[in-house]
Amino acid sequence: MQSFWVEYLVIMVPFIMGLIGPGPDFVMIIRNSATGTRQSGVFTALGLGCGVLTHASYTIFGLGMILAQHPEVINGIKYCGATYITYIGIRALMSKKQTSSDIDLKGAPATTMTPFQAFRVGYFTQILNPHAATFILSMLLSVQLSPLSWRMSYGLSMCISAVIWYSAISIFLTDRRLRQAFLRVGHIINWVAGVVLIGLAIRLVLTKVEVALPVAG
Repeated sequence: MQSFWVEYLVIMVPFIMGLIGPGPDFVMIIRNSATGTRQSGVFTALGLGCGVLTHASYTIFGLGMILAQHPEVINGIKYCGATYITYIGIRALMSKKQTSSDIDLKGAPATTMTPFQAFRVGYFTQILNPHAATFILSMLLSVQLSPLSWRMSYGLSMCISAVIWYSAISIFLTDRRLRQAFLRVGHIINWVAGVVLIGLAIRLVLTKVEVALPVAG
């Protein structure tokens, strides 16, 4: 059992370090939380976590090795992801400044995304992020000879860690003391997020994405 915890730390420490780094998922949770509601932020976090679980699941159950051996599939994910991120970025850039009539008595936007919409944005942001896909693929393929129950524990822990981290960001950003301040500059947050997302999409297209396959023997 000691070897399980050693392997667990070898997998989870790099994953958590990568999780807290900047990327499309980080920008998306900030945008949806700061310009929306706590509910939209938390459901975005759930979507991001389920995206992580999807990457982990297909790797654990064998599809990951097939994907790793076909770089054209990874490139397809890369271009789909860049297109989706660009689309979200353009929509953010087109957002308008909110007036007092756009904010309800509780200090929340009068119109905001539904839980399903927030979940969908989070899920597709994660599932179409080739860096997340290749990172999780590489990590879990490196322990493909470990017991299935161990690998499932790693995947589930990745999902839970992502949900906790992004939910914590959302809860912080939707604190009542910050709510009105964020809503007053919500259009600026949207514009900045739009520029950053489009920049990330361009960088994604120009970056070569590869999966580190385990070495036999």
